[in-house]
Amino acid sequence: MAISSPGGANSSDSVLMPLPSLKHDTSSVPRMLTPSEIDWLRHNKKVMLDRLFAKAESIRTAPRRLTAA
Repeated sequence: MAISSPGGANSSDSVLMPLPSLKHDTSSVPRMLTPSEIDWLRHNKKVMLDRLFAKAESIRTAPRRLTAA
């Protein structure tokens, strides 16, 4: 289980962290993505969707717990 620090950060894998492959872009003008950036985004979209669907399936097939009324 992840524990939050007083600063609000936690050690969970789901925490959004800057990716080392991202370049610092300080331009105020939009630019076209490079083919490698488009491939990277498509790949990571697929990975995240696979994880999401796997998690949803594990929740759907998990045994239901009975609660006391």
